[in-house]
Amino acid sequence: MLVMAPFLLGNERLDRAWRAPLEVDESQHVQGARSEHIFLVAGAWTRSYTFHEAGRYRFQVIGNKAVRLSIDGAPVLETATGTGTDTFHAEVDLEAGIHEIQLARLDETAFAVLELSWRKSEQGTGCSTSLGKFCAEFFNNTTLDGEPALTGETTAIHHNWSYGGPGRGIDNDRFSARWRGRFQLEGGRYLFRATADDGIRVFVDDTPVIDAWRDQNATNYSRQVDLAGGVHDIRVEYYESGFEATCHVDWFPVNRENARSAVGVNIHDLNYWSTEWTLLDVFKSSGGWFTQTADLFDTSEQDVLDLDENGWVRSLPAANDATRTYRSVAALMLNGAAGTYAPGRYVVLYEGEGTLEYSFDATFNPQLSRDGRHVLDVAQATNAGILLRITATNPSNYIRNIRVIRPGSVCGGDPFAHCTGDGTCGRTGCLPFEEVYVFQRFHPRYLNDLRKYRVIRFMDFFRTNFNETVNWGDRPRMSEARWNRWEQGAPPELAVELANVLNADAWVNLPVLADDEYVTEMARVFQENLNDDLKVYLEYGNEVWNTAFLPGGWVEREALARFAGVDAPDFVKRINYQGMRAAQVSDIWRNILGSDRLIAVMGGFHDNQTVTETALDCPLYAAENGGKPCWQSMDALAIAPYFAGYLGQEQFQAKVAAWTQQPDGGLGSLFAEITDGGPLFDPSQDEFSRAPEQGSMADALSKIDPMRSIAQARGLQLVGYEAGQHMVGLGSVFEDEAINQLFWDANRDPRMGPLYTQYLQGWRERGGGLICMFLSVQEYDFFGSWGLKEHQDQESAPKFDATMQFIDDTPCWWENCTKR
Repeated sequence: MLVMAPFLLGNERLDRAWRAPLEVDESQHVQGARSEHIFLVAGAWTRSYTFHEAGRYRFQVIGNKAVRLSIDGAPVLETATGTGTDTFHAEVDLEAGIHEIQLARLDETAFAVLELSWRKSEQGTGCSTSLGKFCAEFFNNTTLDGEPALTGETTAIHHNWSYGGPGRGIDNDRFSARWRGRFQLEGGRYLFRATADDGIRVFVDDTPVIDAWRDQNATNYSRQVDLAGGVHDIRVEYYESGFEATCHVDWFPVNRENARSAVGVNIHDLNYWSTEWTLLDVFKSSGGWFTQTADLFDTSEQDVLDLDENGWVRSLPAANDATRTYRSVAALMLNGAAGTYAPGRYVVLYEGEGTLEYSFDATFNPQLSRDGRHVLDVAQATNAGILLRITATNPSNYIRNIRVIRPGSVCGGDPFAHCTGDGTCGRTGCLPFEEVYVFQRFHPRYLNDLRKYRVIRFMDFFRTNFNETVNWGDRPRMSEARWNRWEQGAPPELAVELANVLNADAWVNLPVLADDEYVTEMARVFQENLNDDLKVYLEYGNEVWNTAFLPGGWVEREALARFAGVDAPDFVKRINYQGMRAAQVSDIWRNILGSDRLIAVMGGFHDNQTVTETALDCPLYAAENGGKPCWQSMDALAIAPYFAGYLGQEQFQAKVAAWTQQPDGGLGSLFAEITDGGPLFDPSQDEFSRAPEQGSMADALSKIDPMRSIAQARGLQLVGYEAGQHMVGLGSVFEDEAINQLFWDANRDPRMGPLYTQYLQGWRERGGGLICMFLSVQEYDFFGSWGLKEHQDQESAPKFDATMQFIDDTPCWWENCTKR
């Protein structure tokens, strides 16, 4: 029986290489063992050796590239790209005499660094279970039955076989595997992650941690486990029933950087112009298909595209098709991101047959490309980004499952650690994004910037302000070509993954038109997949009172029908409907998640006590519901205590524009207005429209007090759903370039950092609890200067730096707030 180790994914590059001879004719004498170090640029390394004794020999290959080991022309072992420390074995019975040994390249993308050794085996087959390694066993069945057909040892489990399998002797379909190992772990809480296509089970000390033993597309799972310090037995079982095969398992200490944090954050949605490096696969956030000709960038024929259920283009019009103008389709990535994305080597993976072309910042690299895997070189990132075009596709095997993977690597077992292969990652190595994107969906720098936040608010991530979804069957799905439906946002499962990796509570904004089935099924997604100790902040919609957002109008339409016989203004009906529906959806989620995991949130209006109290008390609904006010189904009142919002109003345009003519561009006057007041205050103006005498900061903080009183009177927490500065031009100010430049400069000014510290301290002093900043990362433009950072790899940003420092210096202050 031939026995060899399964392959691992990984890659470590060396800075030098030389080519070994392709063939050596003279034989070399061997006793019972030998070792060769080989640098192989291309082709094969071949030598002949004299084996003085007949018997079984154990051959071992350690290397960074896929190779085939042959003896006397017969293949005995195939490896796959490894980290340079992964071990591959084969045991072969040999007669005494001269035998030709050959190592041939299977992967021509770069030179191979190999160590080949062999020894005479007296013990037959088997694999090591030494501390820190897995013994791996592969079976030609899906039930782990019988003797393994393939065995070996490995330090980690990272396999993406696609439509292939583990290697020689194992079928590509309907196989199973078991990994058993003993690992020294420090005491603490760990997050175990598993990704599988198909079934997988993970056991720690014989206790099941993850159990997903079923046919499925590649699906990610995670669970937290508390472990005492010492040696622990870890066992992984896996089966593949057909088609694609993927198995990844890792574990790492849960993120504790947010354990005492009082601050959350709103994150950006997925789009092609974002300066936030959310995903490793940038195609998932690409723009929708452009229909094109050789002369027209967009013929606007999206409605007639031939798409499959996941949004892939099944066919293109024939050259003589007079009913269609377009002849190709294209997708934009990283366009409009101000050149803030990373240059380097992008890898395009795809299935099917056809022709892909690339332009803008990307140059196709034919030497490193092959069918199904294209390599793009981006020498310099610009605002143009990357354009991918499909100019031909086979309708019987159309191009699909396109993935465009960013350059870079991450430490295995540490999703927060971006690495460069310098040996700092430990036993699991520095893994290229191409090898981990299936189970490590998020960029490590993105995760690292978010790791101190207690809560992630997914309002924009779910495109709440555009989301008209009613039925659960119409939700976005993980199987789709993109995860950024304009009107619906990302799949909820993706939000759960992010929360789990960060060990952060999830703030979920439900679409305002979602029916009870949608509400129930989404609750089940979080109940089944969110780590057990994490909570959900649940909010119905976002700023239902805000006439600038579409959902408020949709709610009012529903409210007019629901309270048709009630004599009340339309807006009052709207807010009553908000309270009613917020209570109803919270009751549904509480029944599924339990009261200990749900924090039901009523969105209030920071500037209007009457609107806030109407939503909480919902008198129109309470009158028909036994007098029960809606706040009795809630746990928290949420407000957005922004400061400096009035600076962008039209009534102050002339004065603010005059500031821009001052020697410092108006920054001194602007910061004086925020901190002290005076420059814009005019006592002759109407009380409700004039600027506050005490300045913007004091005005914003003073409005917290009545909201705290409203919350306390009903036994509710007071939390902030959004927070920070709110300088954005309204009306004619929107297009005032000088004023907008002043706002952008102010947000970049070092003085903004201390203001954020003062602001957050003021929130705490006035009895607020959790507060969520707005927004994580976004380029400044005429629509506002919302981002704490303007782009992901920005080294220093006053708002972000101050927020991080506040988290470090000011642990959460409410009862039982420290995370386990």
